Amino acid sequence: IVPPLSDKGVNFFKMPVVGARSMATQTQQHDAIEIIYMKTGSVTINIDGGKYDLSPGDLAFVRSRGVHNIYTLDQEVNDYYVLKLMPKFIYDICPQDGSSNFANRFSVFDTSLKTVFRKEELEESEIKRNLDSLIEGLKAPSTIPDVCKILATLNILKEIYLFDQKIFNKITKVPDTIFDIVSYVNVWFEMNITAEDMAKRAN
Repeated sequence: IVPPLSDKGVNFFKMPVVGARSMATQTQQHDAIEIIYMKTGSVTINIDGGKYDLSPGDLAFVRSRGVHNIYTLDQEVNDYYVLKLMPKFIYDICPQDGSSNFANRFSVFDTSLKTVFRKEELEESEIKRNLDSLIEGLKAPSTIPDVCKILATLNILKEIYLFDQKIFNKITKVPDTIFDIVSYVNVWFEMNITAEDMAKRAN
């Protein structure tokens, strides 16, 4: 059972334990950005055609609309944490004129962008510190859980963005406004969006 996203569009939870050689997550694609952080056991995660084995302490990042599934390997006990958020969570804090490329990092597909962070890379990192904070929040809920969860999530996203920022900037030589429009439509597709509105947004 996957808990619903909060009204802030973000949630952090631990998946139930899954046995050996089982399908932990069926093949799926959704708007939410998803971060998987291994706790116990080992899994194979397929993300956008790439196949990766994860061990305890490893992290996998799934972009918005990324195709993915998870299978457990030979360990009898397998579980992991999930940080899940909607793109709107990021868009609400980004400049509305398309001048920030930050939000696009979490929806653009390119094989040169980092998908998996190994335990060794995460040691002493801001990503791990904030994940530890989220995990502690599950054990002893804070009196201001939403604020703590949001701050930790933003710090994790910032570090993912900075990790391969130079590569990402080369990929996005296409004007930022084009990525912005595509991402905007992905987020707001249920609204009455017009070509005129998008032309104004893209100047």
